[in-house]
Amino acid sequence: SSASSDNNGTQAQATAAISTAQAQAQSQAGNASSQAQALAQAGPPAEVAKSFFTAVQNQDYATAYKYTSFKSFTSESFHQASTASDQSLGKLASYTLGKTTLIPGSDTVKAQVAVVITRANIPSHPGLAMLVLENGTWKITDGTVWQ
Repeated sequence: SSASSDNNGTQAQATAAISTAQAQAQSQAGNASSQAQALAQAGPPAEVAKSFFTAVQNQDYATAYKYTSFKSFTSESFHQASTASDQSLGKLASYTLGKTTLIPGSDTVKAQVAVVITRANIPSHPGLAMLVLENGTWKITDGTVWQ
């Protein structure tokens, strides 16, 4: 009878472990599903990158800043850094967006968009738009190279 109760205890532990694993799997699947839904609603991150770089090209830094979620720049410091880049490197003459890569994350959805930047005073060079999905909208984040 002792062996029988030990067996029941082991079986109960196994059942509890399976239930926990199923709950975790459902939670992860739910998270993946909600991320997929958020991605579908947000549209392609390259669209936000295009809007951001177009605003920078037009030297409309207030509009460009609206597409961002910078932690290292305020609107004013972003404007100052962009103006300084225009003065030293030349105005953003053109840009070409390249490949978009989604970066999987546990709670946040991130993406990067490759870009080739051409400024008036320097040769074309690679840039990078780093984006994060915030409240259903792609936002340009720190790590973005726009100079």
